[in-house]
Amino acid sequence: MLALGAEDRLLVARELTEIVRTEPESQDRAAEALQELLAHKPTGEEILRRLEELDAASVSPGLIVRISRDGPLKSEALALIGRWRDSGRLAQIAQAAADELLDPGAGQS
Repeated sequence: MLALGAEDRLLVARELTEIVRTEPESQDRAAEALQELLAHKPTGEEILRRLEELDAASVSPGLIVRISRDGPLKSEALALIGRWRDSGRLAQIAQAAADELLDPGAGQS
């Protein structure tokens, strides 16, 4: 997908983030492609900006894991995940995924 030009990557990113927003059941599949697009900083910035508008209650654990992978915007993605977590609106499994990413090992004995 990175073989696409910058404008095409942005167009694909916008379409995928719209799918994430309007079709929560498709988030995990769309997140796979978003993960790859996040490797390109300008496209990744657009993705994170659009995901910021997403209601935390609809965020899947798969989306959380995919956007937090290593890349140029990992710290920004973790900050977004933190805001979703702090909203108190994440579903239980998504909350657990966010907790594990943001506070690794917390709650383990």
